Amino acid sequence: MGPAPNGSGTEVEPCESSGCIGDHGCRRSETFFLGYPLDQHHRAPVRNEMTASSPSVRVTVLLITYNHAEYVAESVKSILRQRIDEAFDIVVADDGSTDDTVSILQRCAKANPQVRFTFLDSSANLGITQNYRRAFAACRSEYVAVMEGDDYWTSPYKLARQRDFLDAHWECDSCGVNYFLFDENGCRFCQPIPATSGHAVFAAPDIITENVVGNFSTCMYRQTALTNLPRSVFDTRAYDWAINICVSRRALFGFLYEPMAVWRVHEAGAWSRLSHMDKVRTQLALLPDYDALTDGVFRPEFRALADRLQQAVEQIQNAQVAAPASRTPIESSPWLDLIPPIAVTVAKLVLPPAVLRYVVGQGLLGRGRSGTNPGLSDTGDGPGGQAPICRKHARDL
Repeated sequence: MGPAPNGSGTEVEPCESSGCIGDHGCRRSETFFLGYPLDQHHRAPVRNEMTASSPSVRVTVLLITYNHAEYVAESVKSILRQRIDEAFDIVVADDGSTDDTVSILQRCAKANPQVRFTFLDSSANLGITQNYRRAFAACRSEYVAVMEGDDYWTSPYKLARQRDFLDAHWECDSCGVNYFLFDENGCRFCQPIPATSGHAVFAAPDIITENVVGNFSTCMYRQTALTNLPRSVFDTRAYDWAINICVSRRALFGFLYEPMAVWRVHEAGAWSRLSHMDKVRTQLALLPDYDALTDGVFRPEFRALADRLQQAVEQIQNAQVAAPASRTPIESSPWLDLIPPIAVTVAKLVLPPAVLRYVVGQGLLGRGRSGTNPGLSDTGDGPGGQAPICRKHARDL
């Protein structure tokens, strides 16, 4: 058996330790991190050191964490098991966690010297917006894939397929993948967008009104697109929704329909703790800022969205006034808070009365509630990530 090429163009002898024969004819050995076997197949040896992301590496995984000790091991495992025919590095941007998140990641870095970890300063809590600002600036590779520390990837080929897509589609500056939502309280998975093959492309108006992107953990960006973000985006309460709008202002957003990630929803998220009315009002308050951020180019789309959200607010208020105080609220679906107001509002307007009565009776739309609002997420210290996603085909698994 001949030597196996690594991602740097040099050659390494195949591993002769215990393990099975992997693809490309090289052997695969197993190491373990926190009890998980980690696939070291076909990866270039990269030093483990505390330096900036290297421009010689084409792909960087940007790992964003804040008090994710309960989840980050699964997140890192899914990163280290990626099968890609070149080296990648990991930049850790922890926002001053007060739990064991950083120490878990440091142990992981020590146990996996074949991958270079860069740990940004985590001594202070910057807030999620400023944490993303300095994290994006630390990435020097051609492509940047984001992972939030409470999510994980489900396909070992996610990085490779997104990289290949962006290599082939110069009209796109970003690429997302399909995903599952996991409701931790109910231990249930939901598939918001039907799984299929192929891809689609979206422009900024699509992302404003009908965003299929999900959250940051599904996305890979060209580093140049992140560098060209307007500085003012980090002066607003703007996260993946606003950033994806800005990135898609001058290029298309590619979307792969194969599910390759899990977006975890849990009560630790600051956004999850807000009431539905507070979520809608926060969304409405942000829209003028996002309109200004994009220089009014998408004002008609933002105004239309604001009108629909305002209509949702009025429906909630009317339902609260009309509901008898003694009535026991109907138990709603655990996915109620994952359905955007737009979808619910439209459903209430277009569904036949008999169908609407059944849907409401099952708690799928609730009484006077309509789920979370677009553009907002459960990560960090404020909204940002759950954009208006097409839920008309959503189903529980």
